[in-house]
Amino acid sequence: MGNAAGGRIAATARPNRLLTIGHLVVWSVAAVVLSCAAFVVHSGVLVVAAGVSALLAVLWGWLGFVGQVAQLWLTPDSLELRRRLRPYSIRRVDVLAVHGNIEGRPMWSDQVVLETATGARPLPGFTERPAELVPLLERWVATGHVARQGPG
Repeated sequence: MGNAAGGRIAATARPNRLLTIGHLVVWSVAAVVLSCAAFVVHSGVLVVAAGVSALLAVLWGWLGFVGQVAQLWLTPDSLELRRRLRPYSIRRVDVLAVHGNIEGRPMWSDQVVLETATGARPLPGFTERPAELVPLLERWVATGHVARQGPG
């Protein structure tokens, strides 16, 4: 559990491992099959296709197992989305409203959306549902206090 510089982890996102492994297997099998076909047929196009498939397998593996883990940190002054690719921070005073991607229906929503002066900032999907995060973030916007500590 984190509590660094007055901040607390409010939510944690992890990639869907089954989906990631599925894509990794598909692209790996495609690379092997296309490599074998290129060897038998002696076609340059199949060699290129096998290389592209192998590259996609590596990409899916990296994105799924390294790149997509994210944590939502709340401090009294800012919200920080900590992840390997494109982390960002939003000051609490800049947040105008918090809602789900289906306005007025956080139970039906898949994503939390922060309305700021510069526009809407959708947050990635977290293990906590928008129905849990929207009230927590609304309290945080109003008071700057995090009512509970989420998973670590």
